[in-house]
Amino acid sequence: MTAPSQLTQPTFWGYWLRFMLPWLLLVPILTTLLYQKRHEDAMVPLYQEANTLLGDAAKTIAYHIGNIKRDALFLAKYQALLDAAAGNEQDLTQVEHFFESFSAASQNYDQVRWLDNNALEKVRVNLVQNLPHIVAKPLLQLKAKRYYAIQSLSLAPNSFYFSPLDLNVEKGEIENPIKPVLRVTTPVFLPSGERQGFIALNFLAQSMLDAIAKITANSNVELSLLNKEGYWLLSSNPELTWAFMFNRPELTLAKLNPDAWQQITQDSE
Repeated sequence: MTAPSQLTQPTFWGYWLRFMLPWLLLVPILTTLLYQKRHEDAMVPLYQEANTLLGDAAKTIAYHIGNIKRDALFLAKYQALLDAAAGNEQDLTQVEHFFESFSAASQNYDQVRWLDNNALEKVRVNLVQNLPHIVAKPLLQLKAKRYYAIQSLSLAPNSFYFSPLDLNVEKGEIENPIKPVLRVTTPVFLPSGERQGFIALNFLAQSMLDAIAKITANSNVELSLLNKEGYWLLSSNPELTWAFMFNRPELTLAKLNPDAWQQITQDSE
């Protein structure tokens, strides 16, 4: 593997911070590093190309995040859900079927859920082999101790919680083939202002990662995606990706190229 080289041109990092810092604050999991592939006399056109690619990557991320936020708010304001939350249990079946149709049409979410103020699942639809399945009431689970539930139950109206991007785990095991997932929640409020739990969407993030990777398919630079600890989420070397899920602390940018990691963290402060 060719070690990432240190980039010091101010305009590059200014561009990076301007476009990506809001995303870092929203979901503190992403940073970008360019691998130097040519000699120093070729760096100027590489920087120019890097700026274009970073802009395209930022737009790609913004596009997917915007869609997720709109979907979550759409479900949170669905009238039958609000009626069911207000106590009309007859509307719960309608909510289940609506979530089922939404899941089938979207194909973007591993799970579509509504949880109450105790973080008990009231409606859950799983996407299994591209087909939605309504989870029966006896199988619905209490999620009060999960990190996203604690965060989500204190959200203000029309706000969102974004989890770190990681791999889906089923029954204590990383799902195979791997399934990158981003968990997004938004609160449910009645017109009276009473909180009634939250919507939770498990976004299948592979489509977003593929779109970012495609940006550099025919370019002279390589775009990588790392989390705040310096683990790769996207790399041309698959052995580097998701190392934190497999207890591989040696596979971080901080370990493989401390100078580059130090510069990124300093410039992000």
